[in-house]
Formats: sequence, structure tokens, C-alpha cells
Amino acid sequence: MLMTEFNIDIAREVWQEEAYADACEEFRDEIAAKDAEIAAKDAEIAAKAAENAAQAAENARLSALIAELKAES
Repeated sequence: MLMTEFNIDIAREVWQEEAYADACEEFRDEIAAKDAEIAAKDAEIAAKAAENAAQAAENARLSALIAELKAES
């Protein structure tokens, strides 16, 4: 049977390194999730901006039509 000496200081160091690596992985996962949320919000904002631009164009077209009708009267 092979006998090895257990060193608590080395064991603690290894446990701390493993805990740090696990925490870093969890943090990376949280960041990736937040990035996905931000991308989804950015897409919503872009869609709303496109809707607003389309509405502004329609408003301008109608204003021009009203002005033309007033000019004809």
C-alpha cells in the first residue's frame, strides 16, 4: 500500500483555486445572460425606432397632402 502525507495547506489552496474557478465560470454565465438581455432590448428599441420613423413619414405625407388640399381651395 502506498502511503502519502496529507497536507492541509495544499488541500486548502486547491479548494480555493477550484472555488475561484467555479465562481469565475458562474460570473461568465451571468454576463452572457445579461448580454443576451441587452441584445434583446436593443432589438426592441430598433424596432420601435423603425415604427416611429414610419409613422413620422406617414405624418409628413399626410401633412403635405393637407397643405396641397388647402392650397387648392
